[in-house]
Amino acid sequence: KSLDRMLNLAAAFAASKEGSQVALLNGDAPREALELQPRLLEKTLCKELLAEGQISPALVVHTGPGLLGIAGVVQSMYSPKGCLLYCILILIRMEPSGWVCSSRMR
Repeated sequence: KSLDRMLNLAAAFAASKEGSQVALLNGDAPREALELQPRLLEKTLCKELLAEGQISPALVVHTGPGLLGIAGVVQSMYSPKGCLLYCILILIRMEPSGWVCSSRMR
C-alpha cells in the first residue's frame, strides 16, 4: 500500500510539473529499487531516471536499511546552470509488516 502511494505521489508530481524528472534512490535496498524502476518510469511517464543510486548514509542512520526514495525535480530550461525550481522527496522503509511511509518533503 505504501509503495503504491509513493508511486502515485510521484506520478501526481510529474503530471503537475512540465519538464519534471525523477530519481530513484535506495538505502541498502538495491534489489527492491531495481524492481521498482520500471513501475516508476511507467507511472511518471518519464523515459529515464535523472539519477539512481544510494541514499546518503545520514538518512539511513535514522531509518535503518531497506529505504527507498523517489526524488522529483523540475529544472529551469532558461537558466544556464539549470536552476532547481521545485523538488519533492518521498521516502519509504521496509518493516517486517511491509513498506511504511517514512516521510514526504516538498
